[in-house]
Amino acid sequence: KIFGKYFANECVSIFWADTLAQRCRQAGRQPVFPEHFKVWSAAFEEREQPVPPFLEKFRHRTHYHPAQKLSFSRIKRLFSRMQWSFGGAMIDGMHVKRITPEILEKNIISTQRLPLITKHLSEQNKKVIFCRAERWFRAVTDEDQTIEVLNASQNFETALILYLEELYARSGINFPDNSRRYFAKILREGAASIRVHEKRLMDNNVIVPKHIWTGSTGGLWDVLLRYEVMRRGGKAIGHDHGAGQGHVDNALTGFVELWGMHEYVTFNYGQAHELKKYMGGWPNPDISRPLIKGFQTQQTPPEPVTTYDRYLARDFKVKTIYFLAVQYDGDRGRIGPSSPDLIHVDWQARLVTHLQKWGYNVVFKIHPETHVLPPEYFDKIGVKTKTDPLETIIDEADLLLFDCVYTSVLHSTLKTNIPMVMMDFYNHPWTPKAVELFTKRSPLLFGSLDTENKRRNDWEELRQAILDAPERANNHEYFNYYYA
Repeated sequence: KIFGKYFANECVSIFWADTLAQRCRQAGRQPVFPEHFKVWSAAFEEREQPVPPFLEKFRHRTHYHPAQKLSFSRIKRLFSRMQWSFGGAMIDGMHVKRITPEILEKNIISTQRLPLITKHLSEQNKKVIFCRAERWFRAVTDEDQTIEVLNASQNFETALILYLEELYARSGINFPDNSRRYFAKILREGAASIRVHEKRLMDNNVIVPKHIWTGSTGGLWDVLLRYEVMRRGGKAIGHDHGAGQGHVDNALTGFVELWGMHEYVTFNYGQAHELKKYMGGWPNPDISRPLIKGFQTQQTPPEPVTTYDRYLARDFKVKTIYFLAVQYDGDRGRIGPSSPDLIHVDWQARLVTHLQKWGYNVVFKIHPETHVLPPEYFDKIGVKTKTDPLETIIDEADLLLFDCVYTSVLHSTLKTNIPMVMMDFYNHPWTPKAVELFTKRSPLLFGSLDTENKRRNDWEELRQAILDAPERANNHEYFNYYYA
C-alpha cells in the first residue's frame, strides 16, 4: 500500500522509455540523450534499468534532492523563520526541543513546516514540537533486507507483472524481459525495505508520539510513523499542501493523498466541502476514509488578499509575462496527468515564439525542485530564468501564465490582484463550482494532445485571454471560497 505510489511512478517512467525505444527503432531513428538520462539510455541499449533513487532512500534513509542543498540563501531563509525566547528556539511558531519520552507523551509532534500547519497552530492549547519523522528510522541492513525479500508474496508479484504485461499490450508495446525483471526486483526490494522499517517501529521499546501532525500521505517516513501512532491508539492528522485538491474531481487524489490518517485538514470549508462531495467515488487504499476538516477558526481571520496599486492603474498594460514552468523530470515520469519533458519543451518553444511575436517579454519561473534546468535554447532567444521563491518576485510580473492546476504558487497568485491565465492540457475534471468561480478571476483555456503527442491550443484564444486577464484580476470569489 505504501509502496504503491512509488511503484506506479516507476511504471510510467519505464513505459515511456520502452515506448520511445521501440518506436524509434521502428522508425530507424537513434536519439542522442544527455548523460544523465540513464533510464532512456538503458531502454535503447536493451539492458536492465538503473536502481531508482527511492530504493536508496528506503534502504539508507538518505536521499539527496537539489532543493535540499544548504545554500547561503536557504540558510538565511531558515534563520529568518526562527524565533528565540526564554522557552527556547522556535521555527514557524513550533518549538524546537530535544525529544524525550515526556515530550512525545504530552505534546503534538509536527514532522513538517507547511503553511497550513503554521496556521493550524493558532487553535492549539498544547505545545507543538517540530521534529522530522526520519528520526525514528535507520538504515536497513543486508541481513534484514534479505529476510524480507524471501518473505515476499510470489503470487502477488506474479499477478502484478501479468497486469503490467496486459497494459503494455493494450498500447501495442512489447513488454521487454529486462523491464519484467526490473519491475519484479524493485517490487520485492522496495516492499522489503518498508516492511523492515515497519517491524522496527512496532517494537515496544520504540517510543512514538501520542499525537502527530504531518503533511499529506505523500512522504514515506510520515506515513509509516502515522500508521504506528494509529496502531498504538494515538491520533494522526494530515495537512493539505500546494493549491489544494478541492477544485478537481480527481480520483488520483484518493490514491495518493487521502489515507493513513484520522483527519485531513485542508485550507478552508470550501475545499473541505468539495473534497467530501467527490471523494466517495475515488479509490481508497484504506478500509476507512479520514475525516475532512476545513481550517477556519474565530482566532484566525480570513486570509487577506494583497492588492498592488499598479495593476489598478487605467493605463496598466501587460508587458512582462512570467511563465510558471512545470517541474522538469528528465527521463523519469510520474503518475499523471503528466508528460515527458520533450512534450513540455516542444510546446514551450512555440509558446515563447508567439509571446515574443506579440511583443511580450518572457520570464521562466522554474520550479525550485526541478531536477533539470530548461534547455540553453531559451536563454539564446532572450528568455530569462528565475529560481527565486515566487513570493519574493511575484509583483515583478505583469501577468502569470500557468499550465499546472495543482502548483502551490497558484494559491500565492490568487491571493493577489496580479493578472493570470490558466492553460489546462489534460482536461482535468474541474468541479462546476470551481469553473464558475475561477473563470471570474482568470481566463481558463483548454488545450489537447494530438496523435503525435504534441500539445495543441488556439493561439488567438491565448492572445485574447492575455488582453482580458487584467479585467478579471480583482475578482476574488474563487480565493474567498477555496482559501479565505
